[in-house]
Amino acid sequence: ERRVRQAVQLAQRLLETEAARDSLQQRLTESELLREQLQRQKETAEQGLARVAQPTSYLVGKLRDEEGLRVALQSQLEEARQQLDATRRSLQQASEENLQLRQRLLGLLQQRGELQ
Repeated sequence: ERRVRQAVQLAQRLLETEAARDSLQQRLTESELLREQLQRQKETAEQGLARVAQPTSYLVGKLRDEEGLRVALQSQLEEARQQLDATRRSLQQASEENLQLRQRLLGLLQQRGELQ
């Protein structure tokens, strides 16, 4: 009965880690989409900066605004990259734990089969 209880608990933990892994996978996908969006925004901002040709006070102010936007987008991009890396590490850890739980569960189920 104890082994059955252990097997059930391991199965529950396995389901929980699989759910966590799926959640982390979704976060990873969202982070990658955000990173791509921020990269496109950054490129658009840099193209806008490149088009400026006349050094009038309006254009100088616009350049400052664009540079501020570029810096902000670069910061957001870096944050998204860091979040992506952290999500990848969490996903890897959840996958490894999932594999360990599966192996443990298989071992318990094999022992249970031998006892019967």
